Amino acid sequence: MSTVFKGKGYVKGIVKAPALITKERLAFSGFINAKKGIFDSEKTELFGKSFKGKILIFTSGKAASSGARAIDLAVRAGNVPTAMVNYEIDPITVAGCAINDIPLLKVDDTSIFDKVKNGDIVTVDTNRGEVSLENSINNK
Repeated sequence: MSTVFKGKGYVKGIVKAPALITKERLAFSGFINAKKGIFDSEKTELFGKSFKGKILIFTSGKAASSGARAIDLAVRAGNVPTAMVNYEIDPITVAGCAINDIPLLKVDDTSIFDKVKNGDIVTVDTNRGEVSLENSINNK
């Protein structure tokens, strides 16, 4: 049985991948190493973690104007998250995802931050407005 979190899709797509999750508001510019596909700022709890091939779940972006460019640089380096899920939407994250065809969904339920753990396999379906957690690897 899966747990489904409802929301609204902003950039269309359907993907299934491991989650990388934080309750933080994330900045991309100055916080990521686009060439390595990792968070390289000690100011985030995701420091040292790779976002490449992950569904990045976080509260929202920090709306720094260079954030969309930082996302674009990661994409050009082949280090793209497969999707992003936010509780609050900021225009810079929307722009970065839209320009680079990264599925983006705004989720309505903050319990996602308690139920989904890093490494859990989740499916994002922005057409249906859903994030599905099949079986948490951390709860077995």
